[in-house]
Amino acid sequence: MGRKTREHKPGAVYHAYSRGNGGRNIFFDSEDRVLFLAILADVCLRTRCRVLAYCLMSNHFHLLLELGLASLESIMRRVLCRYSRATNRKNGRLGHIFQARYKSKICRGDRYYQKLLPYLHKNPVDAEMVENAVDWKWSSAHQFEGAIRSSLVDVDRALSYLSPEPEEARRIYSEAMSASSDGFEPDYDERHYFCWRENPKPPVPEGLDVLAMQIKTEHGIDLLGGTPGLRFQRLSQARRDFALRAIAEGHRGSTIAQFLGISRSAVSHALRFKDGFPGAS
Repeated sequence: MGRKTREHKPGAVYHAYSRGNGGRNIFFDSEDRVLFLAILADVCLRTRCRVLAYCLMSNHFHLLLELGLASLESIMRRVLCRYSRATNRKNGRLGHIFQARYKSKICRGDRYYQKLLPYLHKNPVDAEMVENAVDWKWSSAHQFEGAIRSSLVDVDRALSYLSPEPEEARRIYSEAMSASSDGFEPDYDERHYFCWRENPKPPVPEGLDVLAMQIKTEHGIDLLGGTPGLRFQRLSQARRDFALRAIAEGHRGSTIAQFLGISRSAVSHALRFKDGFPGAS
């Protein structure tokens, strides 16, 4: 019997890990790592996924993610497939970059998270590649130290899982990073197979009509047929929810606009601003 697909839970925190096929390198130079992070940033922006931490080694990587609109499987499929195609094209190579499956574990409990976060950042130290975690350019460790802040990693959100009090969270993190390694090794409760075609097609997006039915069920609003007595603000928020889900599934803004019978600029406004759609389309 095949593995059951894990139920998608927005807000759940996952540790995801993948390594090169046969243990070989997946990153060959700085450009490869920049490319991977750019793809990760784009996918997470589209799916409203938060990157809490990351570490890119030579033959594997670790990600700590808080899910948004899309499932972990959808996010990882997009990132790994896009990176595989792009780096093979860039380096003139053929063949599989990653192993046929990646691993993941949902983070439950403060103690596991408190050990996992420093474990990710200490990877290069444990591998004797650098003396201090902040010296490794390709992890988020230096961002946690305040040396550099980027739009990719939500440091404050990551620290909030250590303690709701910012100063206490910072203290817990600093102590964990200063402590010697205690032999902690993450365990993984999911192993996911994913596409390995040389030119994999993008996943088939959920039909817009299906998404519209989901909105109708959840919000009680018919996006196409209209709902008598409905205030514009409620309709606007329902449309925004619909647009966000559609984008996360891979639909273009122009397709969403045509489906809703509104302008492309109205869709763009809804995706950028929390107030939803403007009064005029």
